[in-house]
Amino acid sequence: MPTQVNMKTFIEPRQAFRIIGEELFGKDWQESWLDDSKAPQQKEILRYLRAALTSGQVTAHWSTFDFRHSADLTPQEVDREFFRFDLKNNCVFHHDVNQPVFCKIHSVELLNFFKVQSGPTLPPTDLATKECFQWLVGLFSDPEYIPPNADELMGLAREKFNRLSVRGYKAARKEAIASTGRTDISKAGRRKNQIST
Repeated sequence: MPTQVNMKTFIEPRQAFRIIGEELFGKDWQESWLDDSKAPQQKEILRYLRAALTSGQVTAHWSTFDFRHSADLTPQEVDREFFRFDLKNNCVFHHDVNQPVFCKIHSVELLNFFKVQSGPTLPPTDLATKECFQWLVGLFSDPEYIPPNADELMGLAREKFNRLSVRGYKAARKEAIASTGRTDISKAGRRKNQIST
């Protein structure tokens, strides 16, 4: 089902987060990710939102809480190390003014960016990591599933996702374990029986 954008052209960060989340995860989207800073999905959606704003294709504006200062939000500002999204307070931390500020993002440009790009302009290795994470979550969600050892599972993953790096696999595996709560998988020496993948 296509995402319905807000009738207002400019939207706040939480609504922008929803749009991206619904586009990325479809029917698996969960509203709880907005407020769960430990959810790997939140980190992934925020990474995509940052990619959209640094692309130069999505217009955004910021203003201080007292409305005394405001300007367009430039891709260079978003790309700063200390720029961050504050979903809880529905604002962003702007490094140049050294404080949280209101932020409005062009909803139509944001959605069009994702439809044209089929996701943001991330390296293919990052997209492979995302796909691997989703695949591992599917496997690990079955409590009866006992994977082969770490090297063998990585080999299977890299056969399935040919652009997947070793670093990407390790990150996807760590996030999939956290997402599914399968801490038993991360413990060495516990797997004696193996179920084919």
